[in-house]
Amino acid sequence: MSKIWLISGASGVGKTALLQRILTAVRTLDDEAAGWLTPPLFRDGQKIGILAQDVRSGETRPLARRGALDTSILPEAWRRTRFNLPLGQWLFAEETLDWGNGLFANAAADSVLFVDELGPLEWILQAGLQQALRALDAGRGRLALVVVRPSLLSAAQQRWPSSRVLFL
Repeated sequence: MSKIWLISGASGVGKTALLQRILTAVRTLDDEAAGWLTPPLFRDGQKIGILAQDVRSGETRPLARRGALDTSILPEAWRRTRFNLPLGQWLFAEETLDWGNGLFANAAADSVLFVDELGPLEWILQAGLQQALRALDAGRGRLALVVVRPSLLSAAQQRWPSSRVLFL
């Protein structure tokens, strides 16, 4: 059995929700968890942002927001965040990505590693969560659960050929 599981599926299918349920089970077993989850932020039924949540401490920070969004509808903490890394319709907060890279750089070797998600920032722009890629390459974590969008799944499988895929 592989120690890297690639979780893929269309947007909104429940990849992050699945990882949240797994994290609850890991905590119930008093197992060590590391990494982050990226739950969406909705307003009036529309996805307006993405959070970054440290799975160990529960701390959350703003990760991304829609670029054309009227920022007055954002929560106060989001209005103070500088979103300066553009990718398509999204703007990412580099300070949050730096924080996330620190989480992955310091992940315990025996933890269950949650990586939600590796996308175009990492695979195409060589930016974003590069420390998550390094941690996975080094085999950090006794089990790694990695969300990868379908269009990038083949790149992830080539990088980690012994990984298993769960397609939702």
